[in-house]
Amino acid sequence: LDEKRLKPYALWVARYNSYLGRDAGIWQYTDKGKVNGISGNVDMNLAYVDYAALIDKKGTTTPTPSKEEKKLMKIEDANKIIRILQDRWNMATCQDEKKEMGRLADEVRVAAGMKKVNS
Repeated sequence: LDEKRLKPYALWVARYNSYLGRDAGIWQYTDKGKVNGISGNVDMNLAYVDYAALIDKKGTTTPTPSKEEKKLMKIEDANKIIRILQDRWNMATCQDEKKEMGRLADEVRVAAGMKKVNS
């Protein structure tokens, strides 16, 4: 793929490891996820852009946040932390704990110049 021509678009990247390591709108981090009520494996994704809100607001999607936004950490490091928080969220039994994991993941996203997912 010609990465230069794709720069204006938020990508949906499938990379099955512990961190994404690149800019993307959505990261599909596994195809072996488990969801209650579904037998077999499912794809699991992390969205760095609130597409539903963008579509409601404008009727279209927009690229990932601009590079000009101040970043306090590298996206690669943020993705590592978010993956750890998601693993903790998946193990949580208390709704308050899940909510806190989502809040913390959003704080990490903001520090890396990404958009919040959990409002």
